[in-house]
Amino acid sequence: MEQILFQNANEAAKAVKAVIDEYWRHDITKEQARRSIQENILALPENRARIFRGENYTAVFENVLGKKRVAAFASIIDR
Repeated sequence: MEQILFQNANEAAKAVKAVIDEYWRHDITKEQARRSIQENILALPENRARIFRGENYTAVFENVLGKKRVAAFASIIDR
């Protein structure tokens, strides 16, 4: 995966969801998931703005991921 500028929060959330699902299927390790999210999604400030509002997540991001994936996301990334 390479850095992609997402047009909206829905696209960014779907990309994060795909990485978390790969991690849950044991296709990648936690470290690979963290690196993928950090380097390919959160590296661009525009993408970060589509995921975070201050210290919280955007409503769209939370709705697309759901509670369990949001918890997994929080445990994977370094903020």
